[in-house]
Amino acid sequence: MIASTGAAAATIGGTTYHSLLGINPASAQNMSENMISQVKSWLKGTDYILLDEGSMLSARDLFTVSKHLCLATGRHDKSFGGLNIILTGDFAQLPPVSQYPLYSGVLGSSNHATTTLLQEATVGKSLWHLFSIVVILCQNMRQQSQSAQDGLLRTALENM
Repeated sequence: MIASTGAAAATIGGTTYHSLLGINPASAQNMSENMISQVKSWLKGTDYILLDEGSMLSARDLFTVSKHLCLATGRHDKSFGGLNIILTGDFAQLPPVSQYPLYSGVLGSSNHATTTLLQEATVGKSLWHLFSIVVILCQNMRQQSQSAQDGLLRTALENM
């Protein structure tokens, strides 16, 4: 289990995707052979990766996750190196900081993706469109026990 933020990773008993896949500003373009070996050993026997807080994942981040998984698995002909990715999270929450969200209407709307960053974000949005099953959870489990005032606040928030 991985997450896009440290707080979310701690909550699910996992790690950040940055840490697991060796993604940092210096290595965003390339993974060292040592890091590829480490990731390959971490992924041994893994068929599914649960990635929490998907709303905080930018289109470029999704591209980078796929790229690093392809490098680690040696499978460059399959998105995410052939592994199954399960994205979880509430897309009504915060979008990624200073980057294009997965649902961006800007990406792919023109042929002007001339920078590497825009090209990677556009590929990331294409990867986002490969997700074919959506499960919408309707019951907020964090609000099972609440006071009368909590109930009023929850109703007000739901109505907004």
